[in-house]
Amino acid sequence: MTVRRIALLGGWIAFAAAGCGRDRAPSTGGAAIDGAGADSAATAGPLALLLDVPTTVRAGDEVTIAVTLVNRGAAAASFGAVQPDVVVTRQDGAELWRRSRHEPAASGAATSLRPNEMRGSGYAWDQRDDAGQPVAPGIYRIRAEAPALKLASERRTITIQP
Repeated sequence: MTVRRIALLGGWIAFAAAGCGRDRAPSTGGAAIDGAGADSAATAGPLALLLDVPTTVRAGDEVTIAVTLVNRGAAAASFGAVQPDVVVTRQDGAELWRRSRHEPAASGAATSLRPNEMRGSGYAWDQRDDAGQPVAPGIYRIRAEAPALKLASERRTITIQP
């Protein structure tokens, strides 16, 4: 893990724990992934996947993305190693970029979260599609997902300005 990514991660965990931010869409909850990978209205048990992204960025600027797994239940939740993925789509739903295609999955051990405990990860999107081409200014949607836990965050809208 690079020093920059570690710094991003530390800052985002503090941000997620505080539950506030300027110029960011609110992280209100997570959703279970249905068979088609779309969000459903309920969380998968006590676990929720939260996503925080800026609502507006300038073309060419790196987009910082915070993903937080939280246990909202009354008991500890144990699960295998989880590294959430981040997916960027156009407004029509066409997938443009998936983090896991560009960064190797980190290996890890099984873990657990105590009630109200959070674990966060920080990622960056360089505004390029999976082919490496810059995306045009416009409106895009971002979501995080953890298929192993059948969790997905709510989708967030981001506007890339010229």
